[in-house]
Amino acid sequence: MIMLFLTEGPGTPPFQLTPSSDVGGDYEFSRVPCVGEILSMGNDADGIHAAYRVVLVVHAPRGTVRRPAGAKPFDAEVYAARVDFPKAVLGAAPTAPWHSPR
Repeated sequence: MIMLFLTEGPGTPPFQLTPSSDVGGDYEFSRVPCVGEILSMGNDADGIHAAYRVVLVVHAPRGTVRRPAGAKPFDAEVYAARVDFPKAVLGAAPTAPWHSPR
């Protein structure tokens, strides 16, 4: 289980825990995301693709963090900032043609 904290970026409130019923909150991933990865969170309330880049991961071994009675344990807190997905893809694309090392 991952506690996911999201922010919309510069000029917006700092990271907020968003309820699971919307975008954010308690999520189950196949593994804990790494810093720099992009999380696709579906569409936001305006129907725009909600992509977030992971900026910080705080690992929380089970039993080390006190939670309210009945709350599910979690493995990590993941902090992510909203990104413009097409710009993120262009930023990751090579700027020069690929050449064989031979």
